[in-house]
Amino acid sequence: MLTLTPRAKLIDGSAGTALTYRLPLQSDVTNYKYLNWYIDDIPIGLYTASAQWVPADGTAQALRLKNTKNIEDAFTLAAPINFESGQFENMQTMAISLEPPVVTPQ
Repeated sequence: MLTLTPRAKLIDGSAGTALTYRLPLQSDVTNYKYLNWYIDDIPIGLYTASAQWVPADGTAQALRLKNTKNIEDAFTLAAPINFESGQFENMQTMAISLEPPVVTPQ
């Protein structure tokens, strides 16, 4: 689960609200090198991102993350994420890197 919380007013001047997205993962996410999701229609603004992994048993585990553009930054439980110009013609994008969850064998 990914949550984006506005850090300031949105580009249109409104306060904005926290946005939560449930993103599907396979049961064993520790074997992935890269996981990619694309979320459309996020209002443009400055956000703080946080993430949780909620496996089938329902016990939420906070995931550490960082802004992919700042690759040398350390992974943290909440990170500032900004829209960036460029990669796609008229589209603003943001990129977040998640650290895989710690999974203990059963």
